[in-house]
Amino acid sequence: MNRIKMSQVLMFFFTLCVMSSCEGEKDLIVSDFKSPIHTKELYLVGDAVPTGWSFEDPTPMQCSETDPYIFVYKGQLHEGEFKVSLAPTSSLDVDFIRPIYYGQEIGKEPLEAVKFQMHADNPDEKWLVVANGTYELTFNLRDWTLSTEYLGEFVQPEVAPIETETLYIVGSATSIGWNVGNALETAKKSKYIFEYECWLNEGELRATTKRAWGYHIRPVTDHVKIGKDGIENENFMYVWDPDINWLVTDPGNYHLTFDLENWTLKTEFLGGENPDRPSDKDPIETSTLFMVGDATVNGWNGDAMTALTRDASDSHVFTYEGNLYAGEFKVYPKSGDEYPSWDAIRPLGGNRPITKTDITEEEFDYSLNPDYKWVVKDAGKYRLTLNLSKWTMSCSYLGTLEDIEIPVNPIETEEFFILGDAAPSGWDIYNPTPVTRVSKYIFVYDGHLNAGRMRATPVKDWGIHVRPKSDNSPIGINGVASSGFIYTANPDYNWNVEKAGNYKLTFDLEHWTIKAEYKD
Repeated sequence: MNRIKMSQVLMFFFTLCVMSSCEGEKDLIVSDFKSPIHTKELYLVGDAVPTGWSFEDPTPMQCSETDPYIFVYKGQLHEGEFKVSLAPTSSLDVDFIRPIYYGQEIGKEPLEAVKFQMHADNPDEKWLVVANGTYELTFNLRDWTLSTEYLGEFVQPEVAPIETETLYIVGSATSIGWNVGNALETAKKSKYIFEYECWLNEGELRATTKRAWGYHIRPVTDHVKIGKDGIENENFMYVWDPDINWLVTDPGNYHLTFDLENWTLKTEFLGGENPDRPSDKDPIETSTLFMVGDATVNGWNGDAMTALTRDASDSHVFTYEGNLYAGEFKVYPKSGDEYPSWDAIRPLGGNRPITKTDITEEEFDYSLNPDYKWVVKDAGKYRLTLNLSKWTMSCSYLGTLEDIEIPVNPIETEEFFILGDAAPSGWDIYNPTPVTRVSKYIFVYDGHLNAGRMRATPVKDWGIHVRPKSDNSPIGINGVASSGFIYTANPDYNWNVEKAGNYKLTFDLEHWTIKAEYKD
């Protein structure tokens, strides 16, 4: 009898638990994509957001008061990358919310409920902001979707006292360059007055209240000059964007006075010699020099790095003249896929911008870490000069991107895929749409294509892909506009399928041609 009662009691409690569980979740709407993400916090991290790549102090989002699965960010974004974390973290080995494919663009055109993914480790997909401005981002953690709205241009803030115990200066004009983690600390003289006396080189300068990227003290217009005659305009602003700096035109010792109450900077030129002139470094000895990065034509492919040319009259001077695309790069004395384990020539600080503004003999570092890179902001044709004796880099913008000629060599592969909005598998590089091999170099896709952009690849990875010779080259009911293609990481060109339907695509990997037949 006791055994029967005990079983009845257990069954009773089991029934209560099941009923309670169902009752508690009756309002939970689970999408057919994945289960909802449960978190009380959500943060943006990346060089496109106000706090930059500070994983321990990321940019917070606001949780909706009516729906715990909706998080909204309303504020500034500028050109750059970002991903999303569930909490501040000192470890990078955690899950991040990411786009389905690397470089999904966020700009003036809205995104409406586009899917995202979440995982740790590689591939390190990030969103790419392509237009500076004020945005509203809405993350739906129930449906795993992101919606975006561009709200307008930046608005310059009103002057208000900046409360801080510390103030630092950073930039190519300083002895530490753009290494914001070692930015030079000024002296606090009163509640809002900070002063600093130091040697400044020719170059750019800004100030920051903490050793991190994000909101910085900047001039009201780019490259307000600081020189022997003082400063052109004493007023500054405290903003995260636009990314502008003071420009020191006369090297020498200076006395700087920052007034954080009235937002002004006063400068006094003191002249003299540089007391912190670095000791001479041994020249870097090499007969070759290569660039690698997504700013170069072959991307991060270590076996296809972009070579620099050695000067005939000075063996320590190397020059590159050609296209640089929006993205990052660093420099190595040799090429190869093992390059991540080698010392690299890199800027003194992270995210050192390459723009239309000339850089003259800016010092670089030659080290394994930290993994600083130059960042090309303005795509175009450039001349880069690296002096391995002086450890300096100079850069000049020469004009817009040039058409490039890539030698046609047969592409050796057992597999071939298409990917993009037009492909059935979309931009999922790890599960792209397969193309059938019919002979050694001929691959045929016979099936449905959506309207949208498309490219092809012999490998399930980002990097060097098969692309049209001009961006948005149309594929439609009349076939393909141009039969030739290129095999490169940059420029980031894609075909544009104008009309959804069934197609037969024939890729000739020996002669680098594509044929398209619209079937119905």
